[in-house]
Amino acid sequence: MLVETLNDQHAVGATDSTVLGPFHMTESPVRQLGDTIDEVGSPSHLLVAGVVRGTDGQVLPNASGHYPIPTDGPVGTLLEATDRHPYRPAHIHFIARTDRYRPLTTHIFIPGSPYLDSDAVFAVKGPLVGTLGTVDADHARRYGVDVGTVSATVKLVLAPEQAGVPDVD
Repeated sequence: MLVETLNDQHAVGATDSTVLGPFHMTESPVRQLGDTIDEVGSPSHLLVAGVVRGTDGQVLPNASGHYPIPTDGPVGTLLEATDRHPYRPAHIHFIARTDRYRPLTTHIFIPGSPYLDSDAVFAVKGPLVGTLGTVDADHARRYGVDVGTVSATVKLVLAPEQAGVPDVD
């Protein structure tokens, strides 16, 4: 996370980035707008809605995200050596990329989640702790969920390519 923080030199107003994390599945399925990620039929849901914009406020349609899992990490050994727990606060990853903007890997963290103050990878940043609400009747009809379903609104802001430090592959 230290390397990520040092390299996160982006345009003013852009969303903070965070680490990808060592447990991401390379073959995560692509989801379309309105799709569910619930593959087990859970009785409760979280509706996540949002928008991706540039720092100039322009909506960036068709922004998408894909990425490889890091393969270089003795994460468990590092945690043991530093006497840290392995727990992360509840969070949802977002990866957004589109032409002419720097790719963004970030999270939203669920407010009130345990470990917000002691994240094993130090990735919690205040602006990334989300705000939860509930779904009203209009959104319930639109998204096919019950009125009162917990909801989170996500607004990602991407920095232009030329802002800050150039991408390093």
